[in-house]
Amino acid sequence: MKKLLAAVILCWVMVFLVHFDSFYFIENALADKLTVKVRPVDPRLKILAIDDDSLEKIGRFPWPRDKMAELIDKVAAAGATAVWPDMLFTEPSSDPKEDQALAEVVKKYDNVYLPVYFDFQALQKPTRQMEQEYLKLPVINIPPERIGHINILPDNDNIVRKMLLGIPNLKEEIVPLIDVRLANLLLPEDSKITWDKYYNWQRGQEKIAIDEKLQVSFVYATSSDESKFEVIPAWRVMEGEIDPAYFKGSLVLIGPYAAGLQEQYNTPISGSKMYEVEIHANIIQALLDNELYTKTSKSRTVMIIILVSLLSFALFTWAKAKRGAVVLALLILGYSGVVYYFYNTQQVLLPYFYVLLAIIVAYGATVAGEYIQGQKDRKKMKEIVGRYVSDTVFEKILLAKEKISFSPVRKDVTLMFVELKGFIKLSQKLEPKEVVGILNQFIELCTKVIFEYEGTLVKVSASGVSSLFGAPLNQEDHPERAVRAALDLREKAEDLIEQLQNEYGQELSLAIGINTGPVVIGNVGSADHFEYLAIGDTVQWAARLGSGAKGGQILISKETYQRIEEIFECTALDPLIAKGKEKAEEIYQVEREYDEYEDEYDEDEYDEDEYDEDEDEDDEYYDDENNDENISEENKLSPNR
Repeated sequence: MKKLLAAVILCWVMVFLVHFDSFYFIENALADKLTVKVRPVDPRLKILAIDDDSLEKIGRFPWPRDKMAELIDKVAAAGATAVWPDMLFTEPSSDPKEDQALAEVVKKYDNVYLPVYFDFQALQKPTRQMEQEYLKLPVINIPPERIGHINILPDNDNIVRKMLLGIPNLKEEIVPLIDVRLANLLLPEDSKITWDKYYNWQRGQEKIAIDEKLQVSFVYATSSDESKFEVIPAWRVMEGEIDPAYFKGSLVLIGPYAAGLQEQYNTPISGSKMYEVEIHANIIQALLDNELYTKTSKSRTVMIIILVSLLSFALFTWAKAKRGAVVLALLILGYSGVVYYFYNTQQVLLPYFYVLLAIIVAYGATVAGEYIQGQKDRKKMKEIVGRYVSDTVFEKILLAKEKISFSPVRKDVTLMFVELKGFIKLSQKLEPKEVVGILNQFIELCTKVIFEYEGTLVKVSASGVSSLFGAPLNQEDHPERAVRAALDLREKAEDLIEQLQNEYGQELSLAIGINTGPVVIGNVGSADHFEYLAIGDTVQWAARLGSGAKGGQILISKETYQRIEEIFECTALDPLIAKGKEKAEEIYQVEREYDEYEDEYDEDEYDEDEYDEDEDEDDEYYDDENNDENISEENKLSPNR
């Protein structure tokens, strides 16, 4: 339920971002990387540029209309396919003769085209004023088939990527883009661009898909930095340096080509701005090459993002964090391939950045969810497992390649029972606070040593501590760990025992029993309370060894001895019979680790005969003391306590 809610929230967030187009600058920039396509241009497209040199030689701009008429006349008369000045003549000239000269040229040549301009702001004005200002027509009479609008609408990042193929006038007649008019002059009959009053646009038999704003995107053929169009200074034609016959069969675009004369626009193909006349040349080239494309509508974009978000969320939930990165890479590569395919085959540009963002957010949300859940599980597991294993073992359990199970299993382990002999007798003489204080010191010492050797604390009772090695973490050397922990504990307990004896006058000693073998082990108990316990004969025998050991003794079973005999020096003692058993079992007393013993032997030149005598005395004492009759019930450490 929580995951479904997270997926729904993700979808709503993405829909919100798409609705307000919050990352349009990134979306557009990535789209530009795919759509930019520098290519050869049609040599019939030529630009007569009113550049700085032309201004210097001919005069300040705007030029008188009779001068423009003279330039148009020369080129049109020489057989140009079309001559189009990228200048508006919507206001009468101060000199009527100038308008007359231009009108005569327009009337004389049917290959002369003029621009019109739509003032969209006029739509908000009263009807009469709107009729006067909405469509700015030339003051020169010209047939409607030789006019076209020149409106350029930049995107919200102020970059020109789209063209308005046509705009309806107030009579609902569509006035096409001037570039459509001019491109049709070069296109073959079966590829000409047509339209109807229902805004259905076609290039030949192929439909041109326009967006909800009646626009279609186009692909630039050249940048302003290194223009591939032939740009000729206008003054060279006007002063006769270039024969107008050079323009025969060409589309000639006349326009400002110097800073400050006309508005310049940002384009996706270059960092520098482009003159308007060159943008129109690029649009014509795009129409000739059919390098057009349409972005998906906002409603379809929302649908795509919702579907991808839900799919991504489902896949990441299935894959988990370990495989999530691979799924993330595959989703990004896969969707990138889909975008590339639709653009190149269907001329449709699917949303890219928003979809990638949805995929990445879905991945991040899944990873974060798994992390939060993992932390909760870790905390819960720490509360359970952390009570009986060290932090080091806990971390190893978490990092184990194979999941560590706490369910009951049969496993080979080594158990260690530690008993503080004399404590029960001492506790009867002390105040409760003192009893607990001593017990806490003893348990703290045992726990610290057991954890140091990565053992597991099983149970704590009034007289002793039980632990095991080899579970839940797998340890091949668990018998060695247990014996080494016992030796270390015996050494470290000396100071505590001496302190307690001096303070309370009661003889205390440490006794340890160790046994190795199979046990049933796992969490045992009810839903409200359970413990990690080991069950079986192996446990009983380890407890018997612990309760049967004298002060300072570390008793081990035959099974343990066989696994550590090459590492530790041990002394064989008389067999011992456990409760409920008829046959006596071999037992051994751990003396020391071999390397340690050899070092002491070399340094102290230990007298072997003296050691044998001491050992005999210990055996005699063990025979007298370690039997069931001489072991008081209060000093026994039973696994059932």
